[in-house]
Amino acid sequence: MLWGAGGKGTNLLNLLDITDQKLTYVVDSNPARHGTFIPGTGQEVVSPEIIVTVKPIRVLITNESYQQEIASQLKELGCGQLEIVALDALFRHLQDADCRIPTLNHHD
Repeated sequence: MLWGAGGKGTNLLNLLDITDQKLTYVVDSNPARHGTFIPGTGQEVVSPEIIVTVKPIRVLITNESYQQEIASQLKELGCGQLEIVALDALFRHLQDADCRIPTLNHHD
């Protein structure tokens, strides 16, 4: 489940071409976004309560500054056991893992 329908979430879904066929909903805490759709990929933006019904195994959050708030909301929903993965932390992990693409030496 993706939590965050702002710029990072929208860009991630479009960059990876994750359409509404692969991921049906995007959760957002902002009620003004509920019932809207992610441009380019088509996911409906829904309230966090859908997590109780959908029962994902993990939540990928697009803005780690809200991690504690999201964890609290999940506990209130009875879903405190869900794994929370912060997108920013995931990118830092990939950078630290030295995932560089090797360069080819060209000989003339």
